[in-house]
Amino acid sequence: PHGWGTALIVGLNMGGKYIWSAGDYDDGTGSTVTETREFYPTYICMDVTEPRNPKVLWERSYDGLGMSSALPGVLKVGREDRGGTEKWYAVIGSGYTGYDGASDQYARIFVVDLATGEPYMSGGNEYVYEGAKDSFFNRPITLDNALTFETDAAYLAENYLQGGTWKATLLRLSTLDVDEEPSLDPAFWDLSEVFDAPGPVTAPVSLGADHAITARVWVYFGTGRFISEADKLDGQDQYLIGFKDPLFNKDRAFTHDLLDIGDLLDTTDYRVTTTGMVDPGTGGCISWSELLDQVRMTSESDTDWTDGWYRSLGVGTPSERCISKSTVLFGSVFVPT
Repeated sequence: PHGWGTALIVGLNMGGKYIWSAGDYDDGTGSTVTETREFYPTYICMDVTEPRNPKVLWERSYDGLGMSSALPGVLKVGREDRGGTEKWYAVIGSGYTGYDGASDQYARIFVVDLATGEPYMSGGNEYVYEGAKDSFFNRPITLDNALTFETDAAYLAENYLQGGTWKATLLRLSTLDVDEEPSLDPAFWDLSEVFDAPGPVTAPVSLGADHAITARVWVYFGTGRFISEADKLDGQDQYLIGFKDPLFNKDRAFTHDLLDIGDLLDTTDYRVTTTGMVDPGTGGCISWSELLDQVRMTSESDTDWTDGWYRSLGVGTPSERCISKSTVLFGSVFVPT
């Protein structure tokens, strides 16, 4: 704390499912007691600043955590180097409860003190959000939009079953207060739904910025899962998606709008030629700049624009799916499927 260091946070993944054992045990005083002992999934935080002398800072479980199957997202607010106070937190989403990658509980988000593991209490609860029944979260990804060494938001997806089909809702946890500055107090943070995905989002999202006019935050991800035996033959159509977050988008007046695939440009059949022209698959070609106008709004006078794009991966037995995080590099998005 208050200096350079390295912390390592680990979960137990599927090796840490809730278990219990009933029997006769030593109570620590030499006496034998008959009782039921329960063991819960945990996260462990270690100080590994000196790799040959690691120190365990804390190990904690939380109410309704499920399996500790997704890495936490680490965020920082405040600036000590400018004479202020800074605070480090970990954002944790609850995991699945069964080895089939499903959940029988309500999805929850926890915000915990990185130094102690103590959760921020909201209304007497250890969690700051409780979502749908039979759902779980993927790994949170954090954003420093203005490169100020403070976190502006964290993104994570709530995966749920609807009529036997996996879907997801992407949520944004914003740390910005009424003055549009990251707040030290999670009580002033805002949690909003930002995108309804047509499939499960089990891999973390990737983030990028578009400075065509003003900085817009782009969110990139793919849908799909490969956790259980049933997933091997899943034929559900999956997608690759890139959209502009309305909260960091002047075109959307910096609002908390909830987007879905209907707000995006369908680029499934688009092909870029070696001459720089774009074939949309419907006859005729458009230029690369015209395509940018459709998805990015490259000038103040553009009115025919969308909130992003998507590509269908198609149905099949099994269907193609995205289960890994994308990489954003020099204006390109590299997506493994």
